[in-house]
Amino acid sequence: MKYVLCNGLITGLGNALVDTGSQVSLIKEGTLIRGTHIKYDVSRIQGITGDFMEIKVQTKLIIGETSPHNFLVMEKLPMN
Repeated sequence: MKYVLCNGLITGLGNALVDTGSQVSLIKEGTLIRGTHIKYDVSRIQGITGDFMEIKVQTKLIIGETSPHNFLVMEKLPMN
């Protein structure tokens, strides 16, 4: 876990788990600034525990100096 800069977050600075081996990236809905462009797309993903989670929204964010990256927006992150 490390702190990252992102204009799409309410505070402009937030925690992120950067896992380059992961197939998906997740972000908590309440951390996005109002007006962030989102795409509604209902899908289900399976976590490492085997549990399924429903995803309804996706967005693209630029973390630090990276190019835009797709994030699945969750009401509550699995680790919470």
